[in-house]
Amino acid sequence: MCDQPQLGGFDAAMARTEESDWTYSERSWLRRHLSDGIAVVALCLNRTARDVACEAERMGLYLPAWPERGEVCPWCGRRMARSSAGYLRAGVCETCWLEYKASALRDAESERRARREYDRARVGRQRRG
Repeated sequence: MCDQPQLGGFDAAMARTEESDWTYSERSWLRRHLSDGIAVVALCLNRTARDVACEAERMGLYLPAWPERGEVCPWCGRRMARSSAGYLRAGVCETCWLEYKASALRDAESERRARREYDRARVGRQRRG
């Protein structure tokens, strides 16, 4: 069924000793990181390369043995931006994208606080005047 070769070396060191059921979050993570390759996915999920290759095959996904070459993130210049990932429509790495969204949430909260303070001051002035 699974004809993917085992990637020697890292499999035995950190992989799980028995094949266990895949969780929804593991499958979701696998879908988001297809371009990282079997070796990286197996290492990050603490599974064997064979287990990852078989699960990808069951899910009908193409998973290369090694990471695909991607573009360098234009925001940080350090990480690879995977253009195939849906959240990377801007062509930036996941870390930069998440930091950008967190910054936007912090800005929105600051604006809400400023708006509340302004409204309190305006209402206070109307009552006094």
